[in-house]
Amino acid sequence: MKISIPMSIYDLSPGMILAKDIYLNKTKILSEGCTLTNSSIDKIKNFLNESHIYIYDDNHSYEVDSESIRNSEEYKATEKLLNELYKESENFFFNVKLNSKIDFNQVRSMSDTLLSSLKHTGLVIKNINDNKNNEDYQFRHLVNVSIWSSLMGKWLHLSERDIMLLIFSGFLHDIGKSKIPEQILNKKSKLTREEQDIMKTHCSKGYSLVKAIPFLDSSVSQATLFHHERIDGSGYPLRLTGDKTPLFAKIVGIIDIFDSMTSNRCYKEKICALDALNSLKLDYVGKLDISLVDTFVKNMCDYLTGESALLSNGESCKLIKIDPLDVNHPLISVKDTFIDLKQTRDLKILDIL
Repeated sequence: MKISIPMSIYDLSPGMILAKDIYLNKTKILSEGCTLTNSSIDKIKNFLNESHIYIYDDNHSYEVDSESIRNSEEYKATEKLLNELYKESENFFFNVKLNSKIDFNQVRSMSDTLLSSLKHTGLVIKNINDNKNNEDYQFRHLVNVSIWSSLMGKWLHLSERDIMLLIFSGFLHDIGKSKIPEQILNKKSKLTREEQDIMKTHCSKGYSLVKAIPFLDSSVSQATLFHHERIDGSGYPLRLTGDKTPLFAKIVGIIDIFDSMTSNRCYKEKICALDALNSLKLDYVGKLDISLVDTFVKNMCDYLTGESALLSNGESCKLIKIDPLDVNHPLISVKDTFIDLKQTRDLKILDIL
């Protein structure tokens, strides 16, 4: 029986056999069973918005390939671009802190740079995961939320205009924190009740800053104000319920939680992306829009399929298939052996490598 496995598009080589048809804008460009050539591999890298494709593997070889991806020129170029964007985000944050005014030309510049980076979505996601150990969380968070939000826009088939507005919303959703005292913003222990109340004002402070931008669509300022609202009324600042929270605020709210959970912060260490996705599904029932959560989780499972991961026994594995309904227990391969974590509960995925 032929076995298909996910393979990073940056590890493809001539002679591999395609295991699934490949489509571009609903048009089939490569058929299952075809032998990959240098020309077809270039087509996949340049035009396909995927991080992995499925190939037949007759030798049952499942070597971990994370380092070869990180050593690729494409990965390094994406890493350089994102690092520049993170630095620009830091400068933007402190400019707002100093001047109490948003330079929207800077937001547009960062958004244009971000859009150019999304040409290789899989590499962007891998870079975000690799850079979770940096201390400058606050500035990276603005960029990361913009990236995830733009991807959500694509997954929801929103218009190009709405996707750009989502990118703006990501960059601006936490800009009110520039007006929060640093001793609260960077506190390494749990905030007091009074400090929590001050922190929560970042939504209204950010709203005032964003609303002052001339001619900007109101969906962006609403995302800034309402991204901490929850559909059960437990959020803030207005305790909105049900569908009263606008779409962009719901999207940014989900992304904000996911990126926070998977990032090292001054007061809390990150958790594995699979654990974060599982938390969105289980711990926020009745609080987040379930259809939006399902869309995010399903597409993230697709992107994480084929990635290398660290097991609780210290071994590395490859994620072969992730069930969106049971994210924490994927089908994995360790060397030449398939292991279904649904049936082997003594093993756990600790992190994505």
